[in-house]
Amino acid sequence: MLWAGLTLTTVGCGANGDEKLETGGSTAESLGTEIATSGVAYAPVSSFYSTFGPPPSLIQALHVEWQQQVLTCMTGAGFPDYQVLPKPEGPFRPVRHDELARDELEVMGFLPISNVDQLYARAADDQDARLESDGAFRAALVGDESSTSTGCAGSARSDVYGVDNVLTSTAALLSNLDSEVLVRVLSSSDYTSLEHDWSECMEEKGETFSTRSSMFNRTWEAPRPSSDEIRVSLADFDCRAVVNFGERYASISEPIFRLIAEDNAEQLADATSQLDDLAQTVEVP
Repeated sequence: MLWAGLTLTTVGCGANGDEKLETGGSTAESLGTEIATSGVAYAPVSSFYSTFGPPPSLIQALHVEWQQQVLTCMTGAGFPDYQVLPKPEGPFRPVRHDELARDELEVMGFLPISNVDQLYARAADDQDARLESDGAFRAALVGDESSTSTGCAGSARSDVYGVDNVLTSTAALLSNLDSEVLVRVLSSSDYTSLEHDWSECMEEKGETFSTRSSMFNRTWEAPRPSSDEIRVSLADFDCRAVVNFGERYASISEPIFRLIAEDNAEQLADATSQLDDLAQTVEVP
């Protein structure tokens, strides 16, 4: 019998008629919290962005080249004090709550997770403030605001990333394919069964959610994260471990991922080739 990620063997009945389950010489009754958290709450799953997308080193190298070209252009336009946007450190993909450890959830709850490097974000905010207050600076950096390829920023962007911006078009393709995987997973009978097990576990903890999406879409009290929000996020973590959510989800999604990859092999090969060509234009560490 597979429960909570452990292989358990029926060894007899207890005094009340319940089966006693044993693993490694210990009964399930004596395992307590250990057995409740021994499953896999989160397991990495294949995604099109992580598999076929640009590596962080390429994203960073392109950014550095872009900003150096912008600096050269802005210096020529009379703004040698232009502050280059620092190299972003990533992560360059959405971070899911399922990836957080239990102690992180105790602090975060279900608060939105930013994947924007804070140093980069502050520099971008400073630049936006100057764009608002300095018309000449704005004209030099942005140019014709009806186009994304004018001004120092736009012309350098087109030169570094290509007129069609290979990174943007590739990200759009991979995001759409990842969304297709998710839609198929959520509509599968295996996922329905998995979510049912999770919902029953949550019910036992006093939390009533028929689906995980209803949990994420709940309106939480301010200020966030509230004690209720943290309590539910921890219950979700524990129940994901109890039902072995991570490994079961991966077993559902991986075949779907492979099938969609096969169906879109030509597009993926073309995207990979474009990224390879782009990587030849900069020094990638």
